[in-house]
Amino acid sequence: MFAALLGFGKLAGGAPCTIATMLLQTPRVLFDSWLVTVYDPSTISDNFHSLELVFTIGAVATLCHAVKAQRRGDSSGLLIWLTAVLYGLLMEVVSYNTVDNFTHAQFTVQFYYKQLPFYVVGLYPAFLYPATIAARRLQTTAPPRDRTRRFLTTLFVAGLLAMMLDVPFDIMGPDSGWWVWHEGGEDPYGLVAHRWLGVPVSSYCWHLLFGGSLAALCEYWRPRLNLQLGRRGACSAIARLLPLALCLGVASIVVGVVAMMPFHIFRAVGLNDGVFTITLLAVAAAFVVTLPEKPGTRASSPLWHWAVVWYSYYIALGYFVWPGSEHPDWPLKAFVTAAVAGAALTLHRNAHARRS
Repeated sequence: MFAALLGFGKLAGGAPCTIATMLLQTPRVLFDSWLVTVYDPSTISDNFHSLELVFTIGAVATLCHAVKAQRRGDSSGLLIWLTAVLYGLLMEVVSYNTVDNFTHAQFTVQFYYKQLPFYVVGLYPAFLYPATIAARRLQTTAPPRDRTRRFLTTLFVAGLLAMMLDVPFDIMGPDSGWWVWHEGGEDPYGLVAHRWLGVPVSSYCWHLLFGGSLAALCEYWRPRLNLQLGRRGACSAIARLLPLALCLGVASIVVGVVAMMPFHIFRAVGLNDGVFTITLLAVAAAFVVTLPEKPGTRASSPLWHWAVVWYSYYIALGYFVWPGSEHPDWPLKAFVTAAVAGAALTLHRNAHARRS
């Protein structure tokens, strides 16, 4: 039953399910325009529906957490959520028009000339919201520090957590047929040339630095924000936050570009992208190690539950995708997925643990 839910048995309609058939399937169109295209769900693999479902759970869970915080007078959650959505839309549209490095498969709902699956809209808050809140909570017991140190700590800790949420998704996405990385496509900056387990390392650097920039900027605005909005209704708060969220979304891209400058410096002196990625991970790990220990008994938060659901989904999915497949490096992929899941869940648990 679980294998059927994940879609690795047969495609809708009874056709044998393989990665090639999922990428080449042509679902039946129900509505088509340049802005939005809707396909008949019965003509799309259940594997695709499972991904849409898990991201819907993440987007709804994070939004509910933000709305609940707004009722207590903390508007920062809604700001993070809105900024993540707008930033994600901006990044996707920019990437489709600048670098030809990947192609999404067709899901139930597609936007922007069939290039943007609807689930991707929920991807950004599902990654960036829990990462930002966890980074904030991991610093709650820290002694007061200057704003610059706190900004950098949030950037690297939240960025690392967002990247760790992305790792199983990036590793398993092409193997599951959700998208393909282009081989020999137009890539003037060599952004997909250096890869680990089939994933361009630049993808990990981007999630860490750009996602971390968004988290740090949103946290920087938090003190002023709560004084301005107070305990307004969620709809009223969203309307007031939208202009600021759009500005912060653009600012996150600008700060992310600046933060990625060392990436190009490493290249200029002859070091490959993998060396920069290892250095970046080491710096982020150093910020995590300097965090104060957070005492607690057990984790109790919708965001903690979402992290458990997220990693459990990929561990279960890997069981049906990899063994006996055409991917010879699947044991290493499975090990990396499990290791990252264990480390990330430990950090999320520490962030959301109740104090004794």
